[in-house]
Amino acid sequence: MRAVLTWRDKAEQCIYDLAFKPDGTQLILAAGNRLLVYDTSDGTLLQPLKGHKDTVYCVAYAKDGKRFASGSADKSVIIWTSKLEGILKYTHNDSIQCVSYNPVTHQLASCSSSDFGLWSPEQKSVSKHKSNSKITCCSWTNDGQYLALGMFNGIISIRNKNGEEKVKIERPGGSLSPIWSICWNPSSRWENFWMNRENEDAEEVVVNRYFQEIPSILKSAVYSSQGSEAEEEEPEEEDDSPRDDNSEEHNDILAVADWGQKLSFYQLSGKQAGRGTVDSQ
Repeated sequence: MRAVLTWRDKAEQCIYDLAFKPDGTQLILAAGNRLLVYDTSDGTLLQPLKGHKDTVYCVAYAKDGKRFASGSADKSVIIWTSKLEGILKYTHNDSIQCVSYNPVTHQLASCSSSDFGLWSPEQKSVSKHKSNSKITCCSWTNDGQYLALGMFNGIISIRNKNGEEKVKIERPGGSLSPIWSICWNPSSRWENFWMNRENEDAEEVVVNRYFQEIPSILKSAVYSSQGSEAEEEEPEEEDDSPRDDNSEEHNDILAVADWGQKLSFYQLSGKQAGRGTVDSQ
């Protein structure tokens, strides 16, 4: 297959990050101290967004396409609407290194050099949690239950939705091999669910068609939106410990790339998956 250039543009500034709107119609670039919003069909610059006072390091779109967030060296995080309007701004104690939206609840994780925060539209304030090392990257599991944090000291911390640490992975090399990038493997059943949900007009149709296919944690979230039906049954108390079911454990694989040119894979429990690390040299 041959790649064909559709359009190009010169940003004039160093581009640190980019993110597509989930429907693919827009591309957001973190360039200098601005965000550049492009129409992906023809490369038209729709609007430069000004709100940060220093270099913008990261940007991420929520799965539902209603909001996106940007983090900057000015220690601030800005929440923007799909209409390109800034609606909320909050700060950390240090520059923002990465931001990531929970794929299910749309809770935002923002990470800095000394702490990380969790924010959702239902909250009036941001929940802050200190970190003993610079957080370089972060990634949510596909069911939105756990957040993995990659640290400059080579440690991986897996947190629950409340920010509590559940698993700590100390890797060979330690601070000599800072974590540079992490990502949970995509689950086909989750991707199929979201793709089909976007194409359905009525949520009731989605529930009927996919109710048996999606994990139990999302069943309660979808079913509760039906109102009275959700109130007929008491929800089961959520087990906050990392899943140890073999099938679920197999679905949650974390890929880790470090500064020491190694690629490793870990299960949700913290156990290393596969035969070990892959040397990129």
